[in-house]
Amino acid sequence: MRRKRLKLLLITGVVVGVMLYLLMPQAYRGTADLQKGMGGYVVIGSFGNHWPARIVTVTEGRGQIGFTRADGVPHAYSGFEGYALKAVFLKDSEGRETIVVLRSKEKDSQ
Repeated sequence: MRRKRLKLLLITGVVVGVMLYLLMPQAYRGTADLQKGMGGYVVIGSFGNHWPARIVTVTEGRGQIGFTRADGVPHAYSGFEGYALKAVFLKDSEGRETIVVLRSKEKDSQ
């Protein structure tokens, strides 16, 4: 009886661990790793360098994009007419922010 409980507890722990791992967003090891994961986009700027980090949110734009860093400093990228832009906000395990700005490799055909 005791062995069955221990075995069940162990199996439950493994299942919960696997589920938590699968539900957590991917951790990126650096800017190049993120760019690879964002297929079709190239990095055009970044703020912070805290890796590994997980994506918290993504802001998107066309031709231009604006955002505000956690420290309150606003930033804007313009002059990218015809390109899709993304500002990817990430945080490392200590909560430190990294922002990576990307543009699509290809221009829109419009």
